[in-house]
Amino acid sequence: MDGHGHSAEAMFYSLMNFLKEMDLDIKDCRGQSYDNASNMSGKYNGLQAKIKEISPHAEYVPCFAHSFGQSAVECCKEAVNFFCFIENVYVFFSAPTHRRGLLKKKLLESGGSLPVVKQLSETRWSARADAVDSLFKSFNPILEALDNISNDVEQKPETRHKAVGLMSTMEKLETSFMLVLWNKLLQRINLTSVSLQKANLDLYTARSLVQSLADFIMDMRSDTEFLNLEKLAKELNESETYYSETHRAPKRSRKYDYSKNQDTSYDELTPGQKFKISTFFPIIDNLVSALGKRQQAYASLQNKFGVFREMKNTPNLSPDIINPL
Repeated sequence: MDGHGHSAEAMFYSLMNFLKEMDLDIKDCRGQSYDNASNMSGKYNGLQAKIKEISPHAEYVPCFAHSFGQSAVECCKEAVNFFCFIENVYVFFSAPTHRRGLLKKKLLESGGSLPVVKQLSETRWSARADAVDSLFKSFNPILEALDNISNDVEQKPETRHKAVGLMSTMEKLETSFMLVLWNKLLQRINLTSVSLQKANLDLYTARSLVQSLADFIMDMRSDTEFLNLEKLAKELNESETYYSETHRAPKRSRKYDYSKNQDTSYDELTPGQKFKISTFFPIIDNLVSALGKRQQAYASLQNKFGVFREMKNTPNLSPDIINPL
């Protein structure tokens, strides 16, 4: 389909021209799905709204991969930084043959079956899961390769500087915690994503899958789970302290601070407790909230089209039962 711009109007124009060429009537459309970009999914001015103006039965469902993926990556500053770091590690080792060769050598020395770093994807959960899992499993060989490059005087100063920066990030307890956390989350999310892509999936099963994932993530929101993940992170990184414990944070001005008592209590928390409150809980809460929105979309569709499932399970439904549905 030829593109005429990224605005809702331009995409609507392109779509209508395409359907006309294919001899398809937009009024026969019964479903549409896009990412969460406002020009696509906007309730009043997005592409989906313009289609519904002329085809009221074209129900809109947010794309699970796009919308949930965006919620996961952008749920807090630390999550954004973490996935940027994953991508930076991949880029660093993917370009020059020497760097990738050194990494493969370190992986072979550590067992031979460890995965190389993988690239992230905005929509493919399997790629995200593989990227995080590869860094998790190959953590020490990657760290060793970066150390070798940072101390190699034959490398360009810029390359050595980048290696030092990546090493510094990897050596933070916060990074290893995020790695352990997201590895657990993404493995489970990917299983759900694969199931949601099955051709024979129905709305009832889709809702059950999303609810099961939400329950799994919500069950992780506990002090016990945080301590378990923290223990694994310390074992992976061989670090016992958070970055904030060794680097003094700048003092905030209280000139216009009307919640001094609250800030004081927060300042008295341990670095681990602060990380739990500022990063761990927000990640869990944002993911559960995003899944709740998917549930609402599926529920709306099931209320309208669930009758077909009932007809399949109960072939002798009378018109008196079907009409209200």
